[in-house]
Amino acid sequence: FPGNVGRLYGHLDEWDVVRGIFRDKVQCGDSVQEALLAEATGTWREARDLYQETLQETDCLLHDYCHQALYKCLAHLSDWDKLNTNVRSQAADGDLDQLWKDSW
Repeated sequence: FPGNVGRLYGHLDEWDVVRGIFRDKVQCGDSVQEALLAEATGTWREARDLYQETLQETDCLLHDYCHQALYKCLAHLSDWDKLNTNVRSQAADGDLDQLWKDSW
């Protein structure tokens, strides 16, 4: 739920609210806060690296949010090959139709 609210405020460019949601409601590492700040300032490479770092952490509850934020960073960087690879890695057994049926 906090990830959905965070995503909504992110689309509205309300980055202070998004950072507050992740700081107060969800226990994730500092890399999420740093990634949100980098994304808010358009520092896409740094945000990409930080979201990738966060996805390596097993204790973060916001993997769905971080995957989508990573995809956004890759799109802004026009890194279509890496975006394609990442999306395909999320598909069960390589079946891309599964992406439409499940949230992840």
